[in-house]
Amino acid sequence: KGKIIALNGDTLYGELNFQGDLANSKEIRFRNQDLDSIYRPFEIGSYSFENGKCYTSKIAITNKDTVRIFAEYLVDGKKDIFFHRSTSGFHYSISVSDTVIKEISATIETVNIDGVNYQKESKQYIGYLKAYFNDCPPLFSKIDQLKSPERKSLTSLTKEYNDITCGEGKCIIY
Repeated sequence: KGKIIALNGDTLYGELNFQGDLANSKEIRFRNQDLDSIYRPFEIGSYSFENGKCYTSKIAITNKDTVRIFAEYLVDGKKDIFFHRSTSGFHYSISVSDTVIKEISATIETVNIDGVNYQKESKQYIGYLKAYFNDCPPLFSKIDQLKSPERKSLTSLTKEYNDITCGEGKCIIY
């Protein structure tokens, strides 16, 4: 059970077909007594499962591409965090505008030391997060301690930001 929010803001209740992270970022099948349809990003504004995940139409800028997707909200508040999965992997993103999100980049670099190649994760996500949360310097030490951008740590960090800047309970954690 769930709902879709049309582009004009109307809410329709019915059933959604959960297909997993890959498929759900590309399309959603919705049906009720009046309608049986498949929607793609920007054909509707958003969809959500009853007491569960919420997806919204976004233009996602990743390291490799710019695509229209349904991004899963992880935290909805003054600052938001999103997730989507593609064939190239897991992507965590921050809001750039109402319709655009940008990936929190965590690339793997190859480093050659004495003729041996090692893989090392880039820490550029720390700069992205400090810029995103620039109005809340108390979070900077926590950002510096992040090992990699992943669901639990990003959700916790964003919740803490919203609690500090808006007051507790002012954001939605999905």
